[in-house]
Amino acid sequence: GTLIVTPDKTYDPADDSDSEFFEIKLFFSRREYSMIKKRMQRGRLASAMDGCYMGSRPVYGYERVKLTGRKGWSLKVVPEKAAIVRAVYDWYAHGMDGRDVGAAVIADRLNSMGLTTDLGHPFEPSYIRHMLQNPTYTGKIQWNQRKTQYAIQDGRRVKSRPRCDDPIL
Repeated sequence: GTLIVTPDKTYDPADDSDSEFFEIKLFFSRREYSMIKKRMQRGRLASAMDGCYMGSRPVYGYERVKLTGRKGWSLKVVPEKAAIVRAVYDWYAHGMDGRDVGAAVIADRLNSMGLTTDLGHPFEPSYIRHMLQNPTYTGKIQWNQRKTQYAIQDGRRVKSRPRCDDPIL
């Protein structure tokens, strides 16, 4: 006894012709949705290939800036934070106080200096490792590093984002 009201027509699922017509419209809607997703993905890929920064948040030491005269975003160095990033690389490469150090020691040092991440959290060793491995600090833009994958587990839809084997740099 439920009617489906759309801008074009009111469908009665109890009526065979309405039900069939509604299923046909749903089929075309799903196809259009699929095509829109593909076009969006191609646009994102093209932007990444043009060197636009595709992330919603910049990496530590940068800020996102809108490109003038065209679509997309770029990154601009924040001098105060860039000095911290340079220090992290220097400490990792040359050590501190005459000894080799790792990510945990560097994170402890930054925290003891009263510094925090962009989100206001204390530095963690994993954050420092990610910073040291991030190609953005070498002037490269990365895209497609983690693809969202969906699976059904225990009757529920579960989302995961494993690292991709072939990211675009």
